[in-house]
Amino acid sequence: MNVTPFLIKVSLTTPVLMTNGYLTLDGVLAVAHESMTGQPARPEDIPLVQEGGVMKGSAAFFLQGKVARKTMFGRLSPHEMVEVPEMVNPQRGGGFIIYQNTGKFRAWMTKFIEVATDRVFWFGVGDPDRVLDLLKAIPGVGRKATLGYGAIDHSAIMVDTSVPDCSFSFRGKPARPLPVAMWHGTPAQQTMAAVAHPYWASPQVPCVVPVTRFFRPDAFQRGAIKP
Repeated sequence: MNVTPFLIKVSLTTPVLMTNGYLTLDGVLAVAHESMTGQPARPEDIPLVQEGGVMKGSAAFFLQGKVARKTMFGRLSPHEMVEVPEMVNPQRGGGFIIYQNTGKFRAWMTKFIEVATDRVFWFGVGDPDRVLDLLKAIPGVGRKATLGYGAIDHSAIMVDTSVPDCSFSFRGKPARPLPVAMWHGTPAQQTMAAVAHPYWASPQVPCVVPVTRFFRPDAFQRGAIKP
């Protein structure tokens, strides 16, 4: 594997949907590997190096954009829901309010964060050529990508290999969920998170996490990037 620090810049044509996760590069590549092969990704299938059992791939950073709360419905569309009396509250002036937090249909609701931006950035250390190949195998990033969210403009993916390693730290702050024991920077926000693949089968540990996710374009220009 050709190992080098890199910054990958991906142009998007539709908003990204996220839950409370961080959309790490290794997570995106794991999804891409499964899309290409039909098999769940093993750590050795992800073209990033590891340090302390953590993949050297940052969380997603976005160009300045707008964040809005959005609710998606996993089993019924809003039009179908109005036919279920227990799920709606008719309004005097017409229309309905759909119950999202109460009632027996609460488990049918999934809340997402919609990020309206046209570019997403990741830092990594690994094989950028293999990373590009994997990204070309998926239509988009984030949740509901198969429905058109987070759509990637595959003609506008750029890789910069002249950058320092910012996969764990960017501008003095955590660049991804990182075990507290591995963080040597300034005090940072902490939470419980899984850091090893597969995330769903790994125990959660105390981690420092990114807080600032939106940056101006000049933050990613050559010479301005620093760990």
